[in-house]
Amino acid sequence: VPTVTTVPWKGSEPQGLLHLECTSLGFKINFNVPGGYKGLAQVKGQEDKEECRKQIQTGESSSNSSTEFFVASKTCGVTRVKSFEPAGQNYSLILHLVHHGALITGGDRAYLLQCFIGKPPMDAEFSADLTVMKGELMIAETISLTSVPPTCAYSIRRDSPDGPVVKTAFVGDTVFHRWDCDGGEEANNVYGIQIHSCYASDDIDMKFPIIDDKGCSSDLALLSDPQYSNDQLTAFAESKAFAFQKADSLKFVCKLSLCTRDGDGCEGVTPPACSGNSPDLLVTRRIRHQNTALEGALSSALSARVNVSSDQPPIDRLADVLSSKGTLMLLAVLVIAAALGTVLLARYVRHPIDGVTTCSDPETVMSLPTSPTPPAEARSPLPPPHASPVAAQDIEANHRLAEFMKNFDRSRYV
Repeated sequence: VPTVTTVPWKGSEPQGLLHLECTSLGFKINFNVPGGYKGLAQVKGQEDKEECRKQIQTGESSSNSSTEFFVASKTCGVTRVKSFEPAGQNYSLILHLVHHGALITGGDRAYLLQCFIGKPPMDAEFSADLTVMKGELMIAETISLTSVPPTCAYSIRRDSPDGPVVKTAFVGDTVFHRWDCDGGEEANNVYGIQIHSCYASDDIDMKFPIIDDKGCSSDLALLSDPQYSNDQLTAFAESKAFAFQKADSLKFVCKLSLCTRDGDGCEGVTPPACSGNSPDLLVTRRIRHQNTALEGALSSALSARVNVSSDQPPIDRLADVLSSKGTLMLLAVLVIAAALGTVLLARYVRHPIDGVTTCSDPETVMSLPTSPTPPAEARSPLPPPHASPVAAQDIEANHRLAEFMKNFDRSRYV
């Protein structure tokens, strides 16, 4: 199926009398006749149908005049033959241009009009053939027409379907998956699109389906059903950013199929019947031709990549930490512990330990020079007035140890 662009899809017969434009809905014929011309254009075999014939008449004084005649493929007996190589449909009809409906004159003409509407690969050449017969046998030249099918792209947008393209997101961020094909409204008249068979991957070995083969979301908590534009080849789906446990980035892969609107080729394909779609939209989509339609679809794989971080932005992380109940309890415990530590440190500084207990080798103690023993009344067992209770106990123990070592007789034990 060609992308409908007005200029390349026009052809004309050598004399310039007839111009043809092929569309997916039928033949658009334009007659450029001289002044004073009077005649009738009619499709052979369909003369009794009003919509399949056209009166052509111009004034005597006028110059060349243009008259347009549209022949619908469905109502005027257009012959349609399916083509496999190349894939597509061949349409043909015979158009009579006569001066009088009941007579045959030498100036009457018969034109064999042929159009090929293809189902192309991405780089395909299409042709629309215009064959002109004078009488019933003479065949005019064939005019080749070239068309390029729409090119499609996959992107991930921030905040809205029309938002900026995003390459990095945090888990939980709102993003929109968007699929676009160029060609505008003209391409939309010929084609329909369906997004299906999508998955998220770490690009190594993990795959997680997000849209099934029918074009519906696999998990509405992660991705909504795709929504399709009415006048553009565009679709989008809302999502909350997610990530794999051990992957810093995600690659999203989707299949995009093009179906041809001619002959109800897109009926039941786009938009697909999903639980999230509007019921009013599905009323006319109850009769499905899924298998037949998909056979005529052109599918291609599209991908988009985004880096996803499981961490929140620093400001958000700080706010979450400060607002959590566990954090408040921990801070309270730390404050109490700090207060107790301050009190104990203050008491330690105010009451230092004045005495230190030491132990030495008995021989070392015995070899130390001795000073004269003070009188008994001078050796008071009471500690100095300023000594603490702990220091007093240490001083008493040192006096007892010194007295013991002084009177110790080693010969009794050696």
